[in-house]
Formats: sequence, C-alpha cells, structure tokens
Amino acid sequence: MSWNDLIDKNGTAVIPDGTEEIPENVYSHCGILKSVIFPSSVRVIGRHAFDSCGSLESAVLPDGLVEVGDYAFRLCHRLNISHLPDSVVKIGDGAFDSCKLPESLAFTNVTEIGGAAFNQCWGLRCITIPACTKTIGTFAFHSCKDLERISVDPDNPNFSASGNCLLSKDGKTLFQDCNTSVIPDGVEEISIGAFTDMSGLKSISIPGSVVKFERGSFMECYGLESITVDPGNANYKSSGNCLLSKDGTVLIAGCRDSVIPNGVKVIGKCAFRGCQALERINIPDTVTEICDDAFHYCRSLRSITIPDSVKSIGHSAFLYCYNIEEIRTGNPEIVKGTGATNAKIVKC
Repeated sequence: MSWNDLIDKNGTAVIPDGTEEIPENVYSHCGILKSVIFPSSVRVIGRHAFDSCGSLESAVLPDGLVEVGDYAFRLCHRLNISHLPDSVVKIGDGAFDSCKLPESLAFTNVTEIGGAAFNQCWGLRCITIPACTKTIGTFAFHSCKDLERISVDPDNPNFSASGNCLLSKDGKTLFQDCNTSVIPDGVEEISIGAFTDMSGLKSISIPGSVVKFERGSFMECYGLESITVDPGNANYKSSGNCLLSKDGTVLIAGCRDSVIPNGVKVIGKCAFRGCQALERINIPDTVTEICDDAFHYCRSLRSITIPDSVKSIGHSAFLYCYNIEEIRTGNPEIVKGTGATNAKIVKC
C-alpha cells in the first residue's frame, strides 16, 4: 500500500502503528489531505513531509516525537498546532511556517530551532526558551504578529531575555522583539529582521549603547509611530520620527509619522519598507539617493515628488505601492526599475 492509499474519502490519513519516520515529501502539496492521525511510535517527521498542504486542518503531534524536519508543515495555513510535545529536540528550518499556534509555547527539551521555523505563525503570544536550547536560527519567530512576551531560562548559556527581547547571553545582540519590547541598555547590535512585521509596536527608543543596525531591522512595522534615540548615542540620532546616522545624512528607518529632515542625503535600503499607513512624505532637496526597497509596499502612499537633487533611485524602491497615483519628477528616466508600474509619471 502506498502512502497516498492511507488517505480515506474524508481526507484523513491514519499512519500505521509502528511507523517511526514520516518520509520526506510524502504528502507535499497534497490538496485533499485534511487531517493526519499519528501513532505514538513516530519519532521523526521528514523534510517537506506536509509542505503546502493547504487543506490540512488537524495533525496532533504525538508524544515521543523527537524531530520535525525542515519545512515539514510549511504553508499549512489552516493547520492548528495545539501543542508541542516535551519530547521534541529539533525543529527544522521553516517547520511550522504560517501555521496557527497555541498562545504559549515552552520548548521544554528543544536544543535547536531552525531559521524561520515559526515564520508568520499566528496566535502565539508567549515563548519560553529553556536552558538546553543551543541555536535559534535567523527569522525563527519572524512576523509572529501576536507575540507579546519572551522569556529565557536564566541557566541558558547561549541566550537571555530582557525587556521582552531575545538577546545573546551577554545582552549585546538583540535577535527578536515582540509587540511590548523595550530595548535594554547595553544592547549594541540589532539583528536583521529583529523588529520586522510587528504590527502592534507603536514606539521604539534606541539606547545610547547601540552601535549597529542590520538592514531592515524595523521594516513592515506598520503601526510604528515614534522613533527616538538617546542623545548620548555616538552613532545614531533621531529627528522627525526618523532613525538617522549621527551626522544626519543617512535615513536608516522611518515610520508612519516620519518627516524627513533637511540635510538627509540618502534614504537607506528598506527605510520605509512595509510602512503601510504612510500616506504622504516630503523628500527634501538635500536627498541625492533613494536606495533599494526604500518605500517597498507602502500601499497607502498616494503621490510623491522626487526633487531634482535625487540622482539615483534603487531597484524596487516603490514596488507594491499599489495606490500611488502620481510621481512628479524632473527626470522621468530615473523612475524606471523602481516598481512604480501603476503610477503616472509627471515631469515637472
């Protein structure tokens, strides 16, 4: 009997008793699968085993499960993961991408959480990292819009938590935030995507200790209204609700209420990306460069005027700005390749 023969007319697959491993790709992109019943013997769910099963609604992970492979349940949008068994040790890259999760997850014996393992998972409000966790991949909890609390066992030798932020053990690197995060003093580096897509985040204050932001640290925080920087910070400052280089020439990140200050020369990569509530922005004539993806997915933006001072606009700078009706510029050629396909280009 093949694995597909296990699916009955109601879309339920009953995995036979004694099965220890679900093979890779076994039900990947299976549109008729609605539920899976695992026996207690299952120890490993293979890579892509249920990847993109769009109709899958029920799959209770069995006690005794040790490993969930890369992308095992990715894009199972209807699937509600009710609990994570205490026996699980390894969670692969993208394993539960876009699934619904319980409000709280305690990774009791998990030593490894893969990159994007819980990307865009909804329902999750609280995560607790135990002492045994050794690695947490990039974007592990990316775009978990409901996340409110992050805690780490004090005995964990690799990670710590403070201000509802996931940090390195020494507290110098911030890996993940949530909707209630406050960046602690002592943080020096904000990792890529640390604050990405936190719709409930309204304000952010950068302490004086921060020396480095990775690209796109605050992109798609469409509820963000306020950005401030401690005046004692030697590397960055804030003005007009914008995060700027200390000399004020580079705009690193903006928000819905930003006013770009005079003196800014470069609007950085992904500076306003995903700022969905941004309706209008004035670009001062000190700006000479607009970098890649600067206004990507600013879907409320209606019009924009590009001053003659701007000599280059990066790739996809206005991509997915669906409602932008008009771009006024003295050099229409400069707008080509920016993704502004719906906008009327007006030479002025």
